[in-house]
Amino acid sequence: MNLKMHGKIFVVDESTGERICNCGCGRVMEERIESTRQEIQGDKDRAGPNEAKRAGTQIITVKHDYNLTTTIDKANQDASGKKLNAMQSQLSFNLRVQQVRASVNSTGERRLVNSFIDLNNAIHTLGLPSTIHEQVAYVIRKIEKRGWLKNAPKMESVAACIYYICRRNDLPYNWKSFVKPLGLTRLKFLKRFVRKLLEEYEENNANVVSPYKFVGKMCNALDSDPLVEKVTYEILDVVKDCYDLIGKSPKVIAASAIYQASLIIHGEDGVKPKKYATTEFEMEKSSEVTSVSIRHIGKTIKPLIGKVLQKWKHGS
Repeated sequence: MNLKMHGKIFVVDESTGERICNCGCGRVMEERIESTRQEIQGDKDRAGPNEAKRAGTQIITVKHDYNLTTTIDKANQDASGKKLNAMQSQLSFNLRVQQVRASVNSTGERRLVNSFIDLNNAIHTLGLPSTIHEQVAYVIRKIEKRGWLKNAPKMESVAACIYYICRRNDLPYNWKSFVKPLGLTRLKFLKRFVRKLLEEYEENNANVVSPYKFVGKMCNALDSDPLVEKVTYEILDVVKDCYDLIGKSPKVIAASAIYQASLIIHGEDGVKPKKYATTEFEMEKSSEVTSVSIRHIGKTIKPLIGKVLQKWKHGS
């Protein structure tokens, strides 16, 4: 059939499974189309007695078990509607309790249950739509598989996931707008967890700044030796996977790495020793990073750069 003679817009009749031309001719372009919709669940207000019913419950992604766990009804009746006696009712109650306990028998499932409870409360408090609710639940499942929720504050980690999804959907929220409504207290962990999510799952889309981008600019401002810049990159290669630096400011990491590189090159045992190496005051002036931050990050970096120090010691 020549499709050019007909319109480009087609109407799908889901009741008959046919795709019909919308130009007025009424031609059936395709038939017996497979339906991708969910089956009717037999709701009394919408579905008639002769319509198809689902064999199980609806899948709900915001529940830890996707709402697929078989539950024992609280109504103490058998299949025919006859009321159970006292012994059978007690047995049914005991089985119901065991079933609830078995549905969350692992620590991972318990963490998911608690996280989804906090997520539900946070979504209702912030007034976010159900689509955001489902996307956040998906992210929580992913980070639970990677073990990120172990020993982590529940509400802060949930708030970080909500912010990540709001960022992806271009919603006008920032992490500061979650502090008062959700009663968050551990803000350092929140910022650290947000940065970790962005670096892990949105590497190509988010504007996550790397410490490498600050090295050239800072070295030019200090008018430092080219060897200092080279050693700085070697230091960053060593410490880039350090867990204690995840979530820290990349600008501070770069400034601290340059300071450590300057001590290695221009120190007493360095390649080009001189009386005064780059001081913390000069770093603070050129990089706009406080000397306190440089010293704090330096305590984390210094134990990790033994190989770099040994390589450049005495000009080797």
